[in-house]
Amino acid sequence: MTRRPVVLAAWLWAIVAVLWAGQLSYGVVRIVGVDVAVGALVAALMAATAVLLRRRGLPVRARTVTEKVQAGS
Repeated sequence: MTRRPVVLAAWLWAIVAVLWAGQLSYGVVRIVGVDVAVGALVAALMAATAVLLRRRGLPVRARTVTEKVQAGS
């Protein structure tokens, strides 16, 4: 057994939390259906990506391309 019971307890609680999350997600999929659950996940990922891109702004490479396009027109 491990010398640190706190570490063992943390691992056991992490396993329990993962099992509860899996059970909850299975219940959601059973209620709303697979296509709705996957669609919601994709929409959430797209929204998170859009928020990250807005916070960071355009990459430097994209800025130079847009500046060249604007200067050329």
